[in-house]
Amino acid sequence: MNKHIFGIAAACVALAACSKNEVKVNVPDQEITFQTVGTKSASAFNTSNKFYSYAYFLEKGNNWDANYNSANAYISNAAISYNTTANAWKATDTYYWPKQGSLTFFAWTDNTSDPKIEGTGASITCGSDTGIKILNYSVTDNRNRDILVADIAKDQTANTTTVSTWKKGVPTVFKHALSNVEFKVNKTTSYDGVTFKVKSITLNNVNTNGTYTQGSPDANSIGTMWTNQDAPTDLSVFTGEVEVTKTNDGTVAWDELTASTNDYKIVLPQKFTSDDQVLTIVYDITTNYTGTAVTETVTDTKKLSEIYTKNWESGKKYILGITLGLNEIYWAPSVEDWTSGDVTNITF
Repeated sequence: MNKHIFGIAAACVALAACSKNEVKVNVPDQEITFQTVGTKSASAFNTSNKFYSYAYFLEKGNNWDANYNSANAYISNAAISYNTTANAWKATDTYYWPKQGSLTFFAWTDNTSDPKIEGTGASITCGSDTGIKILNYSVTDNRNRDILVADIAKDQTANTTTVSTWKKGVPTVFKHALSNVEFKVNKTTSYDGVTFKVKSITLNNVNTNGTYTQGSPDANSIGTMWTNQDAPTDLSVFTGEVEVTKTNDGTVAWDELTASTNDYKIVLPQKFTSDDQVLTIVYDITTNYTGTAVTETVTDTKKLSEIYTKNWESGKKYILGITLGLNEIYWAPSVEDWTSGDVTNITF
């Protein structure tokens, strides 16, 4: 279905002395296509994945920053995918550029072939005054879903940008709206007869719900607008059993803790304002000095505000290195002085 809204009609103008000049406009219609970039590192978007786009129209002579409140919806929630035949990113329905005036574009995805937002009360919209808005987003309802929101592409009039070998299109530079956490472990030194096994790491009392608002007209730096954060809960970021094999030998050497399918690596950006927001790590220490193994399970906690010097921000990955160690046993020998006993005198 074509959505070619603004055409230019051919005009016949009668001039003096009954002469006629016929003006013909014969410019091919330009279909709207897109050029996608995964993140600000400029990696190309996966051609197996899709995203959704919106566009707003302004008449010629108006610009987005000054006139966004009077913009009219032109494209709404169009699914954009890679078309192999056209070698272009385009919608299932065909959209064309206006002959005059400009379009401002918004886009979002979860970096999959079927982008969606799940959860009770959750929804996603786009407005000229809000940009992309995600209401009632829950990390627990959307485990490890990588929400990407594109920079606002303002005042576009044609396909302009080239990425990879694809046809020119609307610049669509996606950035991460959430935060990413990763954990690594090490041990202070090699311990003869001692093994460490990490069993779990949990983020306690972190916010998991919120509303994201991209902002407009000049919010090109996305992800600063997470509000209404609530529903603090515990998020498991590692479960399993990983033996710590690395030691700090003057170089950076760590064992990576890979999140399982039930763990979280993508979290909600948030502030650390409560002493209840803590990291809990559970690990086993097994010692065998005499031929008989002794195992103890240790649970340690630390405030997140003491671990992270800054709040979690959108688009940032936080790698935490955890070093496990033991306090060596030392002895403190001393000899007590003789004490007085009974003094007995005898006579022979």
